[in-house]
Amino acid sequence: MHPTKEPLIGLIHDARQGQVVLPEFQRSFIWDRQSIEELLVSILNNYFIGSLLFLSVLPDDHPFKARKIEGTDDGIYPTKMVLDGQQRLTSVHYVLYGPDINLKNTSYPYRFFLDIEQAINGNWDEAVFSWPTYWKKTKEYFADADVQYENGILSFASLRDWPTWTEWYDGYRDFHKDRGTFDKKNTERLSTFARRFLTFQVALVELPQGTPLEMVVEVFERINRTGEPLSVFELLTARLWKYDINLRDLWEETRERYVLIDEMAGEKSERYPKFTLQVIALLRGEECKRKNLILLDGDGFREDWETASRFIDKALQRLRSTGEGGYGVVPALSLPYSTMVPPLAVILHAIETEHRGDPDAYAKAHRWYWSSVFSERYGGSTDTLTQRDYLGVRRWIEDDEAIPEAVFTDPTQLQRDLHEVVRVGAVYKGILCLVALKGARDFYTGDTIELHELDDHHIFPKSFLKTQGYESDERNTILNRTLISSDTNRNFIRDKCPSGYIVEMEARHGIGGTRQILQTHFIDEDGYQAMKDDDYLAFLDAREAAITKEIINRCVYPLPS
Repeated sequence: MHPTKEPLIGLIHDARQGQVVLPEFQRSFIWDRQSIEELLVSILNNYFIGSLLFLSVLPDDHPFKARKIEGTDDGIYPTKMVLDGQQRLTSVHYVLYGPDINLKNTSYPYRFFLDIEQAINGNWDEAVFSWPTYWKKTKEYFADADVQYENGILSFASLRDWPTWTEWYDGYRDFHKDRGTFDKKNTERLSTFARRFLTFQVALVELPQGTPLEMVVEVFERINRTGEPLSVFELLTARLWKYDINLRDLWEETRERYVLIDEMAGEKSERYPKFTLQVIALLRGEECKRKNLILLDGDGFREDWETASRFIDKALQRLRSTGEGGYGVVPALSLPYSTMVPPLAVILHAIETEHRGDPDAYAKAHRWYWSSVFSERYGGSTDTLTQRDYLGVRRWIEDDEAIPEAVFTDPTQLQRDLHEVVRVGAVYKGILCLVALKGARDFYTGDTIELHELDDHHIFPKSFLKTQGYESDERNTILNRTLISSDTNRNFIRDKCPSGYIVEMEARHGIGGTRQILQTHFIDEDGYQAMKDDDYLAFLDAREAAITKEIINRCVYPLPS
């Protein structure tokens, strides 16, 4: 690919004719006034403004849905798609034709002018300027050539083509000759600036028709000046238009139909659309890497999208559940790894469609899930891992001996010092999910935690531990955290030592009732006694033993005798 030179004005003309277009995945026009003014100064001085990158296409055969450059007229007949250069081309069109578009960080459109005297004197910081359209003088200067002639101002709209410029230039010259103010030398210098603008050549690299899509995307992202990589969803949205598939509409329909997906996706919904595409790829027997997702075929896509959405919803329901076979991610908690949603969804699909909901198959899926959480398996790149785990669990369901690499087979593999696990991280979140599954009951009310607005709070209050000389990490270990209602933490426990509020719990619930409540938080008899003695280190050791036993029971296959 060797760059060629093309007249910038010619490219703007082609854009207005709908021949130079944008692929749908290109983001909107975002340049501000200063960026546009600097570009104009560069063109007037014949500076290099960077090269443009186009993809050559046919009007009736282009790989991505096309849209016009912002501010151009209706009608689209693509021959070139802009991969790099959108902001520059749109900026030049903006100053030449004045579309009714607000610039970045403004509430009004702007019009651009050249102060002729400042330009001739080389004072470029002042030579190119812009005014908002609501100013009265902007309307006067933009619409009335005589006002421009009198004030030595050139509207860039007069440089849109040679006939427009010639008309303006002749009027300017005659205006000053009639008034005896004609300056031949300065007029010629003005003409030089105009010629530079109208004949400005821009370097252009053009990818040929038929360039593989993955290469087009890779090239685009290497030179993308915004620094924001395109999402798979954006790229596939643009590509699937030829199949009459509107991916954004499908996603909105999914959010309306599946409340839990909508809730988990939140406002920034880039992640869950990608999850849906990954599930589609896996169900089709394909890898779920980025390069594979952007090439997903449109045949049967709507049906596959609905299947993927349905099983993602099933996965989320199971993740949220605190019942049998659930994973305890109550609303107050976040997922240990959201990237485990796609493999869990396709594993559930396989169990339901191939094994008729076999309980043993679900049991194996559970061990894969908990092993992955407590090994922090999904803490890095997951695209390859997702497919490997999906296929591994499917083989294991069919063959008891084919234990996947993700699943622990020896309790010693889980010998981790939980004292060191502090807030944030999959292990921390996973343990709190186990607390939820244990049926955790509130220390004060005795109700299940699902009935309260809650968060994870300290069991030994941090203010108490601080007076005992414990450092932040020692106070905030997961072994000293559990799910308690916010009201209980604020109004009942406060900064009391455990022995103090244990007495109040026993008065309210009885000794037996208090022990039962504490057991739902993995606080056994040893832990209970340590709380009564305010023995923090003994409490941590007792709770670590109880939690580790639960982790082993959920992860290791087969279970040790």
